[in-house]
Amino acid sequence: MEEAPRVEELVRRVLDEPELLRAAFQPIVSLGSGHVVGYEALARFAPVPLQLPEAWFDLAARAGLTPELEALALRTALAIVGRRPPPAAGWRRWPFRGPPAGLR
Repeated sequence: MEEAPRVEELVRRVLDEPELLRAAFQPIVSLGSGHVVGYEALARFAPVPLQLPEAWFDLAARAGLTPELEALALRTALAIVGRRPPPAAGWRRWPFRGPPAGLR
C-alpha cells in the first residue's frame, strides 16, 4: 500500500503541471439515427507513473484532492471547446450547442 504523502505528491504533480492532463473528446452517437447527439470529455494523463483516469481519481480521493483534480479536468476540457475546430471530420455542432456533454 502506498504511503499517504506519496499519493498526495503524485496528485499534486498533476495539479502543479496541468500539461500532464489533457482532454480527449468522444462522440455520443444515437443508435436510432446514427447522429452525434453529444460529446464526452475524457481525462487523459501523460505517462507519469499512472495513465488510467480511474487510478488518478482514486489517488485524488485518497489524498483528499478530488475537487481540485475534477476542476482541473473540467477547465482543461472547457478551454479546448472554446478554441478548437471539431475533433474529427463529420462531427456536427462544434462547439457544443445544445447536445449533452459529460466529463469522465
